[in-house]
Amino acid sequence: MCGGSSLAERQEAETLAVGELPKVGVRGIRAIDVLPPTRTLSDAEVSVAIANAGADSVLVMKLAGRGTATTYVP
Repeated sequence: MCGGSSLAERQEAETLAVGELPKVGVRGIRAIDVLPPTRTLSDAEVSVAIANAGADSVLVMKLAGRGTATTYVP
């Protein structure tokens, strides 16, 4: 899930992340497709929605900004 940003930015970030996951052998689904952004869900409702989607884990992310960072590790 990606909080703290507009709905369009959240959709874009989740779509990009889900598109990259298969490259490392992971199947992903966008949180926005499982957890409606227009509702406040209880912890129990979130757990049920995730289980019903067939997910066995959750990747939580927050869009902090846009840009490119390069890190060199020798």
